[in-house]
Amino acid sequence: MAKNIKTEIYLKADLKKYSIETIRYAAYVFTGMAYVSLKKIAGTGLIEAVFKLKPGFSPGEIKSLKKRFEQELKWEKLRSAILEHNQKLREFLIKKAMSSGEMSRAPERLTPEQEKELEKLIAQVESEIKKESKNSRKKSGDPLEISKTWEEKYGGKSAGIK
Repeated sequence: MAKNIKTEIYLKADLKKYSIETIRYAAYVFTGMAYVSLKKIAGTGLIEAVFKLKPGFSPGEIKSLKKRFEQELKWEKLRSAILEHNQKLREFLIKKAMSSGEMSRAPERLTPEQEKELEKLIAQVESEIKKESKNSRKKSGDPLEISKTWEEKYGGKSAGIK
């Protein structure tokens, strides 16, 4: 004979005490362990929350659900009150953050001395790269000079073009 294991619980929440949003958010907390259905009971001002336990959860957990749901309703009501109380402050802070940003400045230009130094460094790096590529061609034996750059072969960008 199979035991009658309870996997559903029906709880009621008063709309005079809690808003529908508060009830919905409180019920949402339990959607990991149970399927939740909310229904308004006509003419009573009550919302019925039906919790059906999901597979993998013990029926013993349904026993503590009533107390946990009532506690979550209280916490959600408090969160809602705090949110409502601080709404103007949050709006002010967001407006302040969005409007007080510094305008992006154009990047600072290099001084003539910095530009000369940069050109020297670029020329130095280019000459080192050329030396390394010549040495590597000598070592690898590149008789057809396939690894030579255009400038090395023809002496300039337009040289060699007829």
